[in-house]
This record gives sequence, C-alpha cells and structure tokens, in this order.
Amino acid sequence: MGQPVDEIIKYQMEAKKIDCPPLSSVCEQLIDLLLKKRPMLISGLFLLAAICVYVSNPNSWALGLLTAAFGTMFVALTYKLNQATYHKNLYEQRFQIYKVVDDVMCEWAREGKANRDMIVRLNDIMRPSYFIFSDKTYQFIKNFRFSIITLAYMLPMPHGVTEDSRQVTTAKNFMASLIDNENLPKNFPELKIGNY
Repeated sequence: MGQPVDEIIKYQMEAKKIDCPPLSSVCEQLIDLLLKKRPMLISGLFLLAAICVYVSNPNSWALGLLTAAFGTMFVALTYKLNQATYHKNLYEQRFQIYKVVDDVMCEWAREGKANRDMIVRLNDIMRPSYFIFSDKTYQFIKNFRFSIITLAYMLPMPHGVTEDSRQVTTAKNFMASLIDNENLPKNFPELKIGNY
C-alpha cells in the first residue's frame, strides 16, 4: 500500500542529489560555535533558566541548579580570560619576529649592505616563526632571509651576467620593493588585530 517514510525521504534525496552533512558533523559544529566561541551566551541562558526554575519553585533542587549556573558563569569567564591571554601572548611573539625582520630591513636600507649579524638574527627567528605563522608568512620570512644571505655573501661580477649577479639583482629588487612600497606589514597578515 504505502512506502515507509525513510524510503520516501531516501528516494527524494537521491532524486534531487541533496548532499546533507552527517548529523554528527552538524552537532560538532554547533558545539564548537556555542561552547568555544560563545561560552558566556550558554552560561547566561543556563543562569536565566535556573533563575526561572528557582523563582517558580524555590526548593533545594532549584537552589542547587542556581548554584551550578553561577559556577558555569565563572568557568566561562575564566575560559574567556585564558583565551584573551593566549591571543595576547601569541600576538606579542609574532610581533617580536616582525620587529626583527623590520629592524634587519631598515638596517640594510640604511647601510646598503647585509652582514653576518643580520643573518644570525634571522636564523634565530626561523624555528619559532614556523610554528606561529601561516605557511605564506613563513615562506616570506624564508625568502627574506635568503635575500639577506645572498646580499651578504654573493658578489655581482662586473664582467657579464652570471647566476650570482642575477641572484644579487633579484635580492636587491625584493628588498627594494619592501622598502619602496612599504610591503613588509602586508606580508604579516596575522598581526592584524581583527584576527584576534
């Protein structure tokens, strides 16, 4: 006589090629949004519900619920404060690396040459930058370091064009583009405050 509801829905989904995410994925996204991004909202709603229950029926069970709701507010506040501290520390670490790159670039522009001290300072920031910056920013730092190494150790040959002189010219053009166009901050998008 009639088909079960599950078979009808399955048939309609296949006919329309509806691609629904699994329910567990939707639940994970919802939990991520509510608990990680909006813990104060959940705690506030829980507190409001506990107050309503306590006002309508003031007994020991409702008082316990109200106490638990206040406890979740303190946990949510602590979580938000810890997140703020984490983001502040991450920003400070990233800015220290940016500052080293900026100082090296300004020193190169002022003196017109690279030296071993610049390379040592850039070597010191390579490992930390791998862990706290995106791949794009890390690649920029690697290219910057390579340009400084090239400018410090490769000499352009006055007679003819060699591979070394091409690399020196490329490195000078790279550094000049950073100085002339003030492109250095654009290569560190993680330092924008809006990302935190």
